[in-house]
This record gives sequence, structure tokens and C-alpha cells, in this order.
Amino acid sequence: MGCAIALAGLVVGFVVGTTASNLIADAWTYCYDVAWPAAYDMADSPRFFIFEGLGWLLLYSLCLPVGFWLARRLLRGRGTLLRLGASLLASSVLLTGVLATDLMLNISARDGMYQQARCPQGLPPWWPGWLPARRASNPCGSGPCLGAGR
Repeated sequence: MGCAIALAGLVVGFVVGTTASNLIADAWTYCYDVAWPAAYDMADSPRFFIFEGLGWLLLYSLCLPVGFWLARRLLRGRGTLLRLGASLLASSVLLTGVLATDLMLNISARDGMYQQARCPQGLPPWWPGWLPARRASNPCGSGPCLGAGR
């Protein structure tokens, strides 16, 4: 059963990590108003560098096994259905926390090259206001904002 949970963790981690990467890519292409390769170059974010990408994949992949392990340890001697439900709940909470952290750190368009009319403060319009995120720098810098009317 341990190997099956670890394998499922890898699959779930890959799927959720890919979904997070796609959300970040979509936000950058929307905020920069350019295609993905140019948005990737403009953002120059370490989020898509190989070692940081593998780090996020590892975090996503560990959520399922760690959630199962925690619930099984804490509910030892309880019913099987209760342990299974608690394991799924714990894994979901961990996975949601890692996904939210990834998005909060990486969703904003950086370096002030985003279109202010499209993404105020570098955040896409669909980003929930109650969820904090790293703010992008001012696209106008300290001088007059030449592209604000676009």
C-alpha cells in the first residue's frame, strides 16, 4: 500500500504542479499581453528554472503520502473509513496549502513590464483580493507613466 500511495503522490503532484504552472503562465501572458515565450523572458522568474521547478514538484508529490501518514498515525485504532477519510482530508489540506503558496509567490507579473490597464499591481483580475500575493513593481517606475493610456 505504501508504494501505491507514493506513486499516486507522484501522479497527483505532477498534475497539480502542471496546473499551477499553467495558471502562472496564463496570468503572465495576460498581464504582459504577449505570447508565452516572450512573457517567460520578461518575467525572468526562477519559478520555471529546473531546480526550483523540481522543488515544487517534490513538495506537491509529498502532500499525498504525508497526509496519509499523519492521519494514520493520529487515528491509530479507529475505523478504516474514518482513517481513509481523514487521510484524504489531510492530503487535500496540504496540497491546497502548497498550491496557494506557489501561486501567492509566483502569480504576479514582475519587473513592472505588465500592462497596468489589464493587471493592476501586476495581479490578474481573477486573483481573489483576500488572498495575499507578492506585488509587482510599478510599471511606470519613478517617472511619468508613458504607457498608462493603452
